[in-house]
Amino acid sequence: MKKQRLFILAAILVTMLASTRLVFAEEPFLYAAKDFVLVYEEPDITAGVVQYLYGGQKVIRAFDDYYGDWISILVPGLDIDGQMVGYVLMSDMSFTVPQQYCDHQWTGWNVIEQPTCTSTGMEIRECTICGLGQSREIDRIPHNYTEWTITRQASCRQEGEMTRTCRLCGHQEWQIIDRLPHSFGDWVVTKQASCTEEGRRVITCRVCGYEEWQTINKLPHNFGPWTITKEPSCSAEGEQYHVCLTCGFKSTEPIARLPHDFEWTIIQEATDHSSGLASLRCKVCGYVEESGSFDPEGTLRRGDSGDAVRTVQKLLVDQNYLNADGVDGIYGGGTEKAS
Repeated sequence: MKKQRLFILAAILVTMLASTRLVFAEEPFLYAAKDFVLVYEEPDITAGVVQYLYGGQKVIRAFDDYYGDWISILVPGLDIDGQMVGYVLMSDMSFTVPQQYCDHQWTGWNVIEQPTCTSTGMEIRECTICGLGQSREIDRIPHNYTEWTITRQASCRQEGEMTRTCRLCGHQEWQIIDRLPHSFGDWVVTKQASCTEEGRRVITCRVCGYEEWQTINKLPHNFGPWTITKEPSCSAEGEQYHVCLTCGFKSTEPIARLPHDFEWTIIQEATDHSSGLASLRCKVCGYVEESGSFDPEGTLRRGDSGDAVRTVQKLLVDQNYLNADGVDGIYGGGTEKAS
């Protein structure tokens, strides 16, 4: 088919070119067929050159007579008995514009083969000046399909199928239809779960019998009350357990230690000349949290202030250990030195 099409196109183009040449052959014009053509004053290559022609340049034929391989043309600027004449070799000239020098003027595109939905078409155009022909393909037209027809219904077991057909060429297209979802019933428990084993349940499609299975998590233990096997104290944790009433599983857990019962205990009493010593001790286990010294009640130290300091300063003044201006209620360096 493709070779036949090319043969037909070639025949059409040859016919177009031939008809164009016949038209231009009747015109009294010639065209330079090479990039550079010499025009001589005589039909002889040894004669003088009177003009240069360039590719595609148009000139008027001077006479209808040929001189062997030569032909005469009118040349502006030459004057031989009133005629401006020059001579060119016919091999350098053409009766039509050479296609490589033509400023083409195209006809419209002419369809010579209509496209179908299975093959491309073809159209041609020609230059009205030089007769050059061109061709191009026309894209295929789309298929003219019928509506989709289901050839196999879809189910939850298998995919469906549908087809459509081109009304022009009979070409068929196929398409898959997605499977339908399963139509499941209710879950059925096949094994009850307990506190020692997982259970199982199943659900079944009412259409195709497909089954899906699921695991049921174990149940929590059904524990009884706690039994204390070791009482907690402030120095040690206790212990307790409880038992599952269903399976007998025994779970043991620690009991948090009790808090200490602290009190301050005097280890050494304070005197007029020394501090005492005391500790914060647990009354139950004897654990010592902290220890520290303490002074006798009413003891004053440097940096104290108030009426008690003032009373001491007056006594020191009475005994001539301190000047009267030193009674200021502040236990400073002068009071400490006087005492």
